[in-house]
Amino acid sequence: VDMITDLIAAFRLASDIDISIHFGNIPKNFDNQTDLAVFRFIQEGMTNAFRHGMATKISINFWISSDYLRVSIEDNGIGADPEMIVEGVGLMGMRERIEALGGYLKREDISYGFRIVAYIPISMNVIED
Repeated sequence: VDMITDLIAAFRLASDIDISIHFGNIPKNFDNQTDLAVFRFIQEGMTNAFRHGMATKISINFWISSDYLRVSIEDNGIGADPEMIVEGVGLMGMRERIEALGGYLKREDISYGFRIVAYIPISMNVIED
């Protein structure tokens, strides 16, 4: 949580994008592999919203259900048809890191921009306090 907060503060200064974050019901830390994958997911998601989506606002949301950690990144950019997106190094890295944890990504064009969501099973990823 602290590393993500610092990342977002630095990204705000560098990009002048309005970023909101909601940590929901998550603990301060997960295991190291999950922490790193989530950090990189957010880093790449914000970069893509800025670079490709031309977003001025980003919302990052966390929530744990009974089986999954859900991390979503939404922006108000130009959007994109998820079926037409060419998976470059950034998206491929995001997908590979999340899949290595047993999870998956979902990309969605929404009426006001774009959303990418990572679903990570929490039963496989021991939560540390």
